[in-house]
Amino acid sequence: MATKQPLSFERAMEQARKYLHNRKKLSWLLRHAAHRADEHKETLVDTWSHLRTLIRLMRASVSGRYASPVGTITMAVAALIYFVTPFDMIPDGIPVLGFVDDAAVVSLVVGANLETIHRFLEQER
Repeated sequence: MATKQPLSFERAMEQARKYLHNRKKLSWLLRHAAHRADEHKETLVDTWSHLRTLIRLMRASVSGRYASPVGTITMAVAALIYFVTPFDMIPDGIPVLGFVDDAAVVSLVVGANLETIHRFLEQER
């Protein structure tokens, strides 16, 4: 019997490419990520605002209100997939530590896409 491998960011990127071609899955992901972010707001602390920004950026991109580079969109979707998957590198069920890797992935994606995110935030204002 094979054991399930924890989700890595590389595997989340592979899944993200598939989600980008399936509006139903993408819509589910955005709703689920927003709900999960709100549910764990106290645990996520600083990362929570970055996560909510990625969700808004994705919604604006999907609706055509904001044109984001494909690489940014793919990375944002991968970060959201990683965030909603409870069995990743550090399983979310582990108290305190469970969201450390999720926060790190979100922070890395935001850091890698700062220019696009800053432009998006300016447009939002």
